[in-house]
Amino acid sequence: HGLSGFVRTLAPLDNPRHAIRVTAVAPGVIDTPLWRDNPEKLRLVDDDADEWVSAEEVAEVMGSLVDGREEVDVVSGTAGRSDGREGTRRIRVEGGLILEVSKSRVRKVEQFNDEGPKGAGNTVSRMSVVDKEILEMLSSGNWGKAE
Repeated sequence: HGLSGFVRTLAPLDNPRHAIRVTAVAPGVIDTPLWRDNPEKLRLVDDDADEWVSAEEVAEVMGSLVDGREEVDVVSGTAGRSDGREGTRRIRVEGGLILEVSKSRVRKVEQFNDEGPKGAGNTVSRMSVVDKEILEMLSSGNWGKAE
């Protein structure tokens, strides 16, 4: 939430006087050594259920935000479609824009009432393992005490 707020706060700089466009990419689980070479992170991934987002998918979206394009294609959701499939729409690239990148999907993150991450490649199946460990650590009675 902090980064989203920061990016949106700087949106007014995208004007003829300042010509500074601040945007952001919110990637899912990217198939890089940061995940693959880290056993603590890798244990959260279920290879049968989870999907990886390629670094190339993220780089393509990042490039579209900095190469001077005026518009990009994003997922528009299922509203108005009888087949239940998601459509796409073109949106204007402007300051404060945040794009979520998941497996084969790019979605605009809305400022208010956003649906949150959705689709393959956004999260890992075993995240509850970390949630449980954190709750156990916090309830141990030793959290925050100097040794």
